[in-house]
Amino acid sequence: MTTSPKEQATWQFPPNNDGAEYGFENAAAAHFQASPMVHLVRELLQNALDAKVDGLIQPVHLTFAEVEVPTDAVGGPALSSHIAACLEISKARNETDAATAYSKALNYFDNPTIPCLSVVDNGTTGLVGEKWNALVTQEGVVRKDKTAAGGSYGIGKNAVFNVSDLCSVIYSTRYLARRQGREERMQGKSRLMTHALPKAKHTPLQHIGFYRTASGRPLRGTEIPSYFRLAETGTGVFVLGFNPRCSNWVATAILAIIENYFFAIHNQDLTVTIHGQPEKPAILINHETLDQHFALASSNPSYAYYRAIRDQTATGVSIGLPLGDLKTYILKGEGPRRTACLNRNGMLITDSRERKHNPLSPPNRSYWPDYAAVVIPATNEGDAWLRSMENPGHDAITSEKIAEAGERQFAEATLTHARNTLNATYEEVFDISEYPGVSNLTELAYALPEQYPEDTKDRNLTTVEIRSGVSSMLRPMAPSLLDDRQPPALKDQRVVCTGINEAVVGFTAMQAGSTTVKLFPTGGERKNDAPLLIISAESLDHPEEPIQVEAGVITLTTKPNERVRLKITAGQDISRMAFTLQPE
Repeated sequence: MTTSPKEQATWQFPPNNDGAEYGFENAAAAHFQASPMVHLVRELLQNALDAKVDGLIQPVHLTFAEVEVPTDAVGGPALSSHIAACLEISKARNETDAATAYSKALNYFDNPTIPCLSVVDNGTTGLVGEKWNALVTQEGVVRKDKTAAGGSYGIGKNAVFNVSDLCSVIYSTRYLARRQGREERMQGKSRLMTHALPKAKHTPLQHIGFYRTASGRPLRGTEIPSYFRLAETGTGVFVLGFNPRCSNWVATAILAIIENYFFAIHNQDLTVTIHGQPEKPAILINHETLDQHFALASSNPSYAYYRAIRDQTATGVSIGLPLGDLKTYILKGEGPRRTACLNRNGMLITDSRERKHNPLSPPNRSYWPDYAAVVIPATNEGDAWLRSMENPGHDAITSEKIAEAGERQFAEATLTHARNTLNATYEEVFDISEYPGVSNLTELAYALPEQYPEDTKDRNLTTVEIRSGVSSMLRPMAPSLLDDRQPPALKDQRVVCTGINEAVVGFTAMQAGSTTVKLFPTGGERKNDAPLLIISAESLDHPEEPIQVEAGVITLTTKPNERVRLKITAGQDISRMAFTLQPE
């Protein structure tokens, strides 16, 4: 371990030297202002997984704790003088938001201790070499060892400042340096605004300052206060003036962890301990407690994604370079009808239905059953290519980030191919296939009149080829055939079985008011013109709307040209039957 004479640490804001001036608003941190606690959790867990020690069998572990640290241990008097200078400038410029924030920050220094959020990881390499500078002193710089490491903008580290009323953070690390042995470092960073101290008003200072020794180096070894010194190899982030900007930071953190990292936790790559209020026991999140935590999170789509990877076997989907193969987990019969795209570290990037945010998500077909799907690149190379299209908040994937037109078009073509291939994979899992082009419907020979009465009825009925798929199972009749009939009450009918006694029914209602619908089996399953006995029905688009089911007949209120989708439950096995709809 490096030894040197102990030096006192102080807050240093370098001279601005006629450089650009920065105000109260921080553009880099603005990406994480919405739900700041959620973004902090996502970024810190991703950084820890990126830094996992190669070959480590045990999972990476993070500990969150709310603690109090002495004001003097973080250079309180010096930091307060810089914040006071920012407050003075804000008032002079009539910048209300900035003045309110800096006035609140100054109140912290009236107390002997300052509330702090401590987040410490272990099972990681620590901030070795340039990784220290990339996190603490550099802006927009990424230093990660692994090909599939998350984060490609170098601004995720700014998420921590959005939960700090002092806009200040302490970083501490412990690692093994080649030829030097154990190393320990600590340094603070504050992000305020361009300002000048009262005694030196003609010497403007930069908006970013550091808590370090007078010679400009971080504290090392025994120079580090015990509050920030780590017991094991890893990294610690200590948010000063902790303000989670939510009513219950523990519950928010738990939800963010299980929603975004269920895959890493399930695979035993990650565990988390949370120490909230002192009188309450610590909360452990690991592969054994994951179900318990999801049980407390009502109606959470990530629980369906978790069940997909927990209960289903991955289907390999080959896309070709540069994306390569995809691992796809599909839970059939329940779920939010969404596709979640994860990176290889196990973090959920997006489950948006919008193509511009989630280009791997196939269109949500109306005749598909409820489902939850999880898609993960199978290789580091494919993961790195997909990661290059993540937005700064790492919650969307878009080819618009690619500057060169030819590369962008190639990326869009690759993503379109991937989406179409996944679409075919889903339909195979859902047991949905194209109908054959030619069908020899011999049973219709006994139902339709013979062209030649003298012929026997044991020959095949002449048929024509109809190119059709599930999306056009029941087509409306040609207008020429309807001239002498009343306009149909229902159009574009769809009936797709999703279970032994369940089906999704879709149709376009052509009239307003009360509409009554019966389902009749077709073909050999139809007997005595008896309709299907329906036990219950609910609207997939408007669950709150009442739907009456009586004696197997559905009654609901419709609007003209309204598309209606219903989920029905029948009183018998309908898994191999076909149906038609008839209004009353």
